[in-house]
Amino acid sequence: MEYTTLAQIMVRNGGKIKFPLWKLHVQEQEYLDLKDTLSAAYIRGNLEMYTREAAIFYAEWWRREYNGGTPSKERVARAAGIDDPELLFKQAKQAMHGWKCKVYGVNRHMYFYSLLLQGGLPMKQIQSSWGNYTNFLERAMMELITRGVSNWEDTSIFETLDCVKYLPKSFQNECIYNVSMQVVRSIVEDKSDILPYDIKEERFKKLNTSLQKDIFSS
Repeated sequence: MEYTTLAQIMVRNGGKIKFPLWKLHVQEQEYLDLKDTLSAAYIRGNLEMYTREAAIFYAEWWRREYNGGTPSKERVARAAGIDDPELLFKQAKQAMHGWKCKVYGVNRHMYFYSLLLQGGLPMKQIQSSWGNYTNFLERAMMELITRGVSNWEDTSIFETLDCVKYLPKSFQNECIYNVSMQVVRSIVEDKSDILPYDIKEERFKKLNTSLQKDIFSS
């Protein structure tokens, strides 16, 4: 019974882990069960046996629960009822190494943000500011194209872009810039496989169509 939740998720996905992890389409009850699994393992003192669950939880916390401000290991761990954020992070990071997941950032040492980005767009926060975020994306893409950006991992450029004014203050952080850069790159280079959301969902399909039109009209 130890790995029931992970096994259930994998069975629904053809017996394998999909990347980015948001493509596993973890269901609400599965997410709640992951919380319980990790919390119970922490209490028992064998959290190291649940590295994959920890990584999936990180991704799903970002997608489901992040609601603005600076994301942190403490916030993720607290959501799972765990008092040792570094221990949970260590397990999730270990799974990343085992899977050979992409690590984002100019120096490729941003493991924390990379775990979150496996969750794609932070849906809870995006939904509360959908109009602002889509305006930001459209303008960010045009500014980045105009500047001839080719280093898609250096998000420091966002600090110099005028489009940032369309983002709520709670959105102005490294992780949001990273996931937004993924969207822009996928459109510019026509790589739908790196999109941080499901293109089959109607609102994202419309968003992509709008962004593609912007490129052709530029």
